[in-house]
Amino acid sequence: MARVPLGQPLIDPRVAQVGDEPGAQVMRVEVDDWSVALIQRRSHERLHQWQANPRSQVSWIGSPSPKASNERPPVFDLGLPPPRFVSVRGTAEFMSDDWTVACYQEQVAKQRRLGHTKAPLRTSDQVVTDLVGVLIRPTKVRLEGFGSGAESFTFTPPR
Repeated sequence: MARVPLGQPLIDPRVAQVGDEPGAQVMRVEVDDWSVALIQRRSHERLHQWQANPRSQVSWIGSPSPKASNERPPVFDLGLPPPRFVSVRGTAEFMSDDWTVACYQEQVAKQRRLGHTKAPLRTSDQVVTDLVGVLIRPTKVRLEGFGSGAESFTFTPPR
């Protein structure tokens, strides 16, 4: 998967390769308990996959920490500092329409304050018709690139 700065929308590269990018865009919203809220188009095939099997893993790769170093690489020396990596494994839970609308409106407001205004604004009725909210309830979290050197952290968040 291509590197995506933390906090940016993700595009599924398998779908983007065949030019169906709008159906694959997902916005992630980190929740305080390591849950991940995803808002995506109702046409996305992933929704059927979650209905059949709600287990999921969501990952992000970000730019290296300014303090990152690669002094003792464990296998290969690629001449690059290690990127920051976040992975949340958990169970997908579909949001109610009201929750989806509230989450969408909160994220759109944040994006617009930052000057990101190209995506269409949707009314509450359009959100319910066009979009689906999914919450990934975490069972395991892994962080890399946030500590010293190659230090990583894996933990089970409290429920």
